[in-house]
Amino acid sequence: MNKSKLLIKQIKTIVKDRLKDDSTGHGYYHSYRVVKLALKLGHLEKADLFILELAAWLHDIAVPLGREKHEDNGAKITKQILAKLNVDLKTASQVSNCVLKHRYSRKYKMNTIEEKIISDADNLDALGAIIIPRIFAHCGVYKIPIYDPKIKPNRQIYLSTGRSATGINHIYEKLLDIPNCLYTNSAKQIAKPRIKFLKDFLQQYLDEFNGKKLTIYLKKKQLNRF
Repeated sequence: MNKSKLLIKQIKTIVKDRLKDDSTGHGYYHSYRVVKLALKLGHLEKADLFILELAAWLHDIAVPLGREKHEDNGAKITKQILAKLNVDLKTASQVSNCVLKHRYSRKYKMNTIEEKIISDADNLDALGAIIIPRIFAHCGVYKIPIYDPKIKPNRQIYLSTGRSATGINHIYEKLLDIPNCLYTNSAKQIAKPRIKFLKDFLQQYLDEFNGKKLTIYLKKKQLNRF
């Protein structure tokens, strides 16, 4: 096993141990998916895959300490971990900068394609089918209602507080805006079917919540009996 593969293996073990108790949707398998997305984008955008893989695994390393400023704490922890593993300063700096700049709510100036890709990969994992159980997990942990028709989405409040009052509102207030925050053309293309899924989900959810289209469902169910 070469040094790069050994280092990645060591990082994966560290991440798995640190994130093993997460129940908010930011655990090991979120990082796993971000790695897959980052490497896909990296191939398409001709980026440094080694930097991307390290940064993708480490981007949420500080989440167990709290979501507030986890990108700042994550960049510091990343430097500490890489120093202990004898990673050179240039690589450690590149990786920690990717970790620092990945968060949607912080509008950093992106200086490298790798920084852009880590942000895009993390944002893409907040779209499509995969985000629905993540939203519900988040609601359960923080005791947030999944939906309340009396509480209307308010993006301005979300932007000022960083929080949504309900899980469904979070889709309206943040997630549907994500395509506007993607940096690479490759990510924007991957986002399109995921956004469509979210819009279809919202329509279906609200129809069922409000008891709409029940006649259509009943007719289909009756037809399926024959």
